[in-house]
Amino acid sequence: MDRKSAEYKNVSLQDDPEEARSSTEFDDSHINDEEEWKTRQTRSPRSQDWHEPKYRTRNILSTFQLWRGLIDTCLLLIILTLLVLLLRKEIIPTQQNVLQVGGDYTGAGPQSLSPSLTTSPFPSRANRNSVSTKIVKWNADAAFVPNKTADFFSKQTLAKWNTLMPANAGWDSAGDSDIGFSTTSMTHQLHCLFMMGRIYAGVTENMTSRLPHDYHAHFLHCIDYLRQAITCAGDTALEPHSDLDSDDLGPLDGSWQGMHVCKDYGEVLGYLEVQIKEGVRTVLPIDD
Repeated sequence: MDRKSAEYKNVSLQDDPEEARSSTEFDDSHINDEEEWKTRQTRSPRSQDWHEPKYRTRNILSTFQLWRGLIDTCLLLIILTLLVLLLRKEIIPTQQNVLQVGGDYTGAGPQSLSPSLTTSPFPSRANRNSVSTKIVKWNADAAFVPNKTADFFSKQTLAKWNTLMPANAGWDSAGDSDIGFSTTSMTHQLHCLFMMGRIYAGVTENMTSRLPHDYHAHFLHCIDYLRQAITCAGDTALEPHSDLDSDDLGPLDGSWQGMHVCKDYGEVLGYLEVQIKEGVRTVLPIDD
């Protein structure tokens, strides 16, 4: 063995004895810490309960109790919101049904019921707050439009038109007209039609002396008023026409084969008669 080998043989494998000792102490301390932690876990069963299902359930219930008030409030608000939506769904259609075509915007007046098939022109006049509807085929009636136009001034023609008016119509139902009153659109329209026929008769028969002095303006007013009434009603009933129908402008020419859904006119008159009697409405004379 040479000299260098002998020197290396005497050298220790650990360069620093202090370092070796500290390394051993470090390992021992880790072992001791781990044993101490296990001992604490054994001595503290409460710390183990955290991982048990029973303890987790208790903790969840405690958290729920803390937030219960807020949760109840949110659920109550959801229920109230659903109730409001349901009420709106029920109320809105009812309000829309009140606004019927041919009625007052405030909902005053009789409400139309479902139609019934009938051919009776004027059934019994019912005093009710509702009127039924029926299907009607319009037919011409020459008694309302005499071929001899001078007859528009006759008592017979006036009496025929008055069959369309409710009983007790006239200025007597108006009371003191200076105070003001409420009439009815339907009877106003009938008045316009009758007066247009009479004004036409007065002009064509040279009888203008029997007309109101403002007959020219009256005639134009009625044309415009009826224009609005027709467009308001907006009757869209079909009127089929064939070669078998009556001649145009003939005595049977109504609306060809059109079938219209109409209010029961007899019941409408009955309603107006009650209104006149109670002083709610005023129905002016048809020839005023």
